[in-house]
Amino acid sequence: MQRHKSRRKKTRFITYCQRIAAILLLPAIIAIVALMMKKDHQEPLIAYNEVTAPYGMVSSLTLPDSSKVWLNAGSTLKYPTAFTSNVREVEMSGEAYFEVHADKEHPFIVNTGDLKVTATGTAFNICSFAKAQEEVITLVTGKVAVSQENNIKHLLPGQQLNYQRASKSMEITDIDTYKYISWKDGILAFRDDPLKSIFNRLEQVYQVRFILKDTSINQFTYRATFKGETLDEILDYMGMSIPITFRTTETEKEGNDSINVRTIEVYKN
Repeated sequence: MQRHKSRRKKTRFITYCQRIAAILLLPAIIAIVALMMKKDHQEPLIAYNEVTAPYGMVSSLTLPDSSKVWLNAGSTLKYPTAFTSNVREVEMSGEAYFEVHADKEHPFIVNTGDLKVTATGTAFNICSFAKAQEEVITLVTGKVAVSQENNIKHLLPGQQLNYQRASKSMEITDIDTYKYISWKDGILAFRDDPLKSIFNRLEQVYQVRFILKDTSINQFTYRATFKGETLDEILDYMGMSIPITFRTTETEKEGNDSINVRTIEVYKN
């Protein structure tokens, strides 16, 4: 009889322990299930590619959505390895020409830092170098919306938007798009442009620095088309038709990477 009582007590104790264990284990199970469900609903981690075009060269690439991009010298594009959200979004600095694959359900967005350019299927050029005082958007085909915070402008083919960083103002003009997009085919096209803007262009492409020793040089304009010429050949041609002389001084180091930058002084004859 005593043995039966002892067995019943032992059975009740085991049952009690099992109930306690179940009570303690239930919150842990709930927490694990909730964590797994949360993990399932989290956005997948997105990997990015970053491409930079070497100075003096033009690079081209095709994005995951089949859009095509040309990067001018010294320009950088950052984009995801796959477009998984409702928008196709990339970041850039420098200059790039885009031929966007048509997809109205998934707008294509280019972030330049100050501006956001939105398109669905079109061709346009963005010039947005970090050291420049302006950003320039040139539309070739289709339509794009350019926004700076709450200020939004729409472009039509053959139009160009000029954004001044200091004043945050945007102005749209009608232009000949050829000279603004010819670089993607390895062509530098100048159409009676002031020398100051030409030197700025050459600085961006070849990573050099021009120093004008006479401010009256800025009054000259120049018209020419170059394809495949070296910087020295371009300067030789300019010196033949404009009363100016170029002289290279010592190469200086610039930036965190200590890159050698050639300095060219410009004198009036």
